[in-house]
Amino acid sequence: MAKIIKRAGIVFLVLVISLLLILGCMLAVNTATEDKNAELQNNDGNVQETADKSYTLSGTCSQMATTWNTAITYSKNNSAVNVNVTLGGNWTAQSDSTYTTSFGTGDGFSKGRILIPSGTKITLELNGYTINRNLTTAIKGGGVISVAGEFVLKDSYYTKEKALTLDSVAKIESTRIGKITGANISSHMEAALSIDGSNDCKIYGGVFYNNKLNYTPSSSYGFTASAIYNNGWAKAYFFGGLVAFNSTIVNGAYKDNGTAAAVLVADYAYSYLYDLIIKNNYGNIVAGYTCGDSHSTNIGAGFQVYDNKLIDSEAESNFSDGFTVLEPLDKDGKITRIGLTRAANTSISSNNYNTHNNGVNPLKFFFSDNDDYIATLQNNKLMLCRKIESDKYDLMYYQNGYRKNYKDNNIIHGRDDYSLLENCGMSEYVLGNILPNTSINTLISNINFAGSKVVIYNSKGQVVYNKGTATSGVDINNTILNAVGTGWRLETYSDSNLKIETVYLSVLGDVNGDGRITASDISYLRQLASDKTMFNNISVAKKLACTIDNRGGLSIVDGEILRLFIDKKVDLSNYL
Repeated sequence: MAKIIKRAGIVFLVLVISLLLILGCMLAVNTATEDKNAELQNNDGNVQETADKSYTLSGTCSQMATTWNTAITYSKNNSAVNVNVTLGGNWTAQSDSTYTTSFGTGDGFSKGRILIPSGTKITLELNGYTINRNLTTAIKGGGVISVAGEFVLKDSYYTKEKALTLDSVAKIESTRIGKITGANISSHMEAALSIDGSNDCKIYGGVFYNNKLNYTPSSSYGFTASAIYNNGWAKAYFFGGLVAFNSTIVNGAYKDNGTAAAVLVADYAYSYLYDLIIKNNYGNIVAGYTCGDSHSTNIGAGFQVYDNKLIDSEAESNFSDGFTVLEPLDKDGKITRIGLTRAANTSISSNNYNTHNNGVNPLKFFFSDNDDYIATLQNNKLMLCRKIESDKYDLMYYQNGYRKNYKDNNIIHGRDDYSLLENCGMSEYVLGNILPNTSINTLISNINFAGSKVVIYNSKGQVVYNKGTATSGVDINNTILNAVGTGWRLETYSDSNLKIETVYLSVLGDVNGDGRITASDISYLRQLASDKTMFNNISVAKKLACTIDNRGGLSIVDGEILRLFIDKKVDLSNYL
């Protein structure tokens, strides 16, 4: 019996040891898998930073300041090892006799601001909470965060989709998302987030809103900003973040001696702009994004700057020395939307645009904040050139069986229409509201380009008018034999003789493209009305010419209107 018990004990011991070995192997595999996942995350845009130490800021402003100083000291004393700091609540600066408001004192603070000193590396997770300088009046040193070391800003509650819904201050304040606010600055070379030195700063999320700059320089002042200021030699990488509802005002006689905006990259600084959104900011020099001379601005997919306002107009962004395109600007289906402020007919150096976006119309990504101009490529350089306009005619689009024009639908050419036309299945711009028997000279006289800047082709692709000179045998005043027709093509040219735009013409009722209404047009139109496949395969210019009654789709009614027009019983101008 004793032997049996002894044998059972040995078996049991073996089983226990085996189970422990199996469990140990499982833990080792699991740990290795976790380590591998962490490594993969670290390699994905460096979103995950390996930290030697982690701290959480909670409690009062004073308690948060104490913890922050501890984190700064640890990084500084350990060869700038990365330290993770997570907000555990809102951090609001308190009243201070020296700096009006202050987050704290010590190595982690400067002039009331939060400081990332040189020789430190800090990753700050906003965690859906707010850092608020809480200033109601403008002061020198009125920013929120000053960066001299390595800095990473993240917010686990931030998504680009959420950021794009925040179209008011009220929405921002009622949404759980990390925020940096309350800066109120009266000096230059500063912002809510000021980046200095030669270390990297990476921003993955957070909302910079309601930060103000109101500065009156006493002499030439250089650069200044309200939300983000990137100083000389610093490298700032923007993989996310929303900059909205910030105010940048410079006053006095010297206000035009420098530059200012919500986001500014100074001389010799580097910025890498991917998914940063700059919108709804206000300023009196440049409201959105601007930069100094000899800077390095690099643009990737997802960068957006739009709807930023000056006192009486829009002022989106000024790329004084141009920019470099890093990748296809629609990579991974991202939307890149960049409003440009620049003197008309001057080039903006856009290095590598064609390398990554060859054949893609720049209007997909860029627009002019001056509605008289359009973004176009000229000798591979991005330029803002005068766009085609007319008080008599209008650009048209065909949508869901209806003929529509821009003016009646508040569509601005070069700003609103690229995606619109794409959604309508259109690949070309069409100028319509043109009546039959319109001469070439009448057409030119009613657009904003002189004849010397226009080339016109007939429906067969033959040049009939070339920059002020009619082709032999073409009478530009003839309203019958040489009337402009549906399918004709018009090109506009710049002062430097480079092509700006190509638009196709659509003459109401002229289906066959000869510029007149005859029995041939009626016959063709009736054929199209009875054959949907045939109608679907004609050009948009012809579809617009066919859709006369404009009550949803083509019908025999449209043919009857043409017949009545020939009989002089209706006026086609009533159908425009």
